[in-house]
Amino acid sequence: MSYTSLSVFIQPCSMQMDLNCFQPTSMMQKSVLKISPDGYIRLPFSTFSSLNFVHLFTDRDLTLLDELIAQAIPAGSAGFSECISTTTPSISLGWAWYSHRDSNCLLLAPENVRSNVMITDIHGYDVGVSATSNLIGEWLTCCDWPAMVRLALRLPLHIEHSSVCANASPC
Repeated sequence: MSYTSLSVFIQPCSMQMDLNCFQPTSMMQKSVLKISPDGYIRLPFSTFSSLNFVHLFTDRDLTLLDELIAQAIPAGSAGFSECISTTTPSISLGWAWYSHRDSNCLLLAPENVRSNVMITDIHGYDVGVSATSNLIGEWLTCCDWPAMVRLALRLPLHIEHSSVCANASPC
């Protein structure tokens, strides 16, 4: 595995295409989060999106690559990444990614965002596993996570949000 000692803190990322959300910050988040009996940390999306995260690991995965190719996804390589929050208890945020075969852009793999978070609505009710995964996936798209992955894998930096990457279809 490509464990990295990147002591990089990830700033909060808003849903407004803030491409600098993985920039270093020295501020640690203070939190009053708690783990529910089912293992989830429940919080509204606004709270989740204000947290800071640190890169834990990134690694390639040939099995995932084979699965994506079997789904007719034009993947040239694939893998997983995980970050953890700077809070106590820690929030784990993991996702699968792949490099588009033609453009070499890093994209989120479909339906492969995982977390110990359960997003809640304005009434405090769970929005569900699928909706939580989708919200976190959308949040990730506003962050420059591809640069973090490329750094962890020691790959050349690539402008992910160029017109070539924007037009790269994941399917």
